[in-house]
Amino acid sequence: MKKYLIPFLTIALNLGIMNSVSSDIKPKREVDSIENKIKDPSILLPLPKRRRINLELISQTPNNKEQKKVNFEEAYKYNDEDLKKYNDWIKRTIAHSKRKKDFAIIVDKAAYELQLYKDGALFTTMPIELSSINTIDEKIREWDGKTPEGMYEAITVKGPKRRFKSSFYKAFLINYPNRKDKKRFNQLKKEGKIPKDITNPGGAIEIHGGGSGLGRNGNDWTIGCIAMSNEQMDQLFKYVKKGNKITIVRYGTKDLDFYQKLYKSKL
Repeated sequence: MKKYLIPFLTIALNLGIMNSVSSDIKPKREVDSIENKIKDPSILLPLPKRRRINLELISQTPNNKEQKKVNFEEAYKYNDEDLKKYNDWIKRTIAHSKRKKDFAIIVDKAAYELQLYKDGALFTTMPIELSSINTIDEKIREWDGKTPEGMYEAITVKGPKRRFKSSFYKAFLINYPNRKDKKRFNQLKKEGKIPKDITNPGGAIEIHGGGSGLGRNGNDWTIGCIAMSNEQMDQLFKYVKKGNKITIVRYGTKDLDFYQKLYKSKL
């Protein structure tokens, strides 16, 4: 028993969660937080860098009052130039689905929605949960806790009966970072806008299970991935396979009024 207890205590101390696990009874939200910390892949990093990353992620959390924005446009940096870009990605993804007579996914972060297209037509929609660190901005580098934006595809399918297993039931790993992501990272690194000890744009971004299935009415809890309920992943697995397109936009699939009302409902 002793040889199993010591490693656990070491992990708990390193992650700063001993105070959380010392009590007999804790609220579910706190227990979930502990579980997510243990699953955080930063646990595999050297201790000094792990501590820095954990503090950095905490400092980025949008739950601080000073970071709360009054309206959707300000919070999501809504502008015509980005809207045009997102709409272009959406149109190209739908056109590809129609041309290939296949399924494609569009994730709208502001709408908290995954849209599944079949042969170029909307097939079904499913609610999603996002990062507990930052639900809005696009991923730039490793450990920023953000969800990427761009045109991607499923490169690995993970599941209980698959060669590759998932920590969150089932998952689709996307090809982030793609060529554009790497180019942007290198440019920002060259300009000194990324810390010297950050060496890459990150990765391991998935659409995976383990979520509540409540979408906007649930709790954002990932560190950059897109979460759904296990039941929803079962449904998605019936249609989506390796190679299917997965496009992620900040907004663009709904009209502005929809986003404004949804945003205000959570303030």
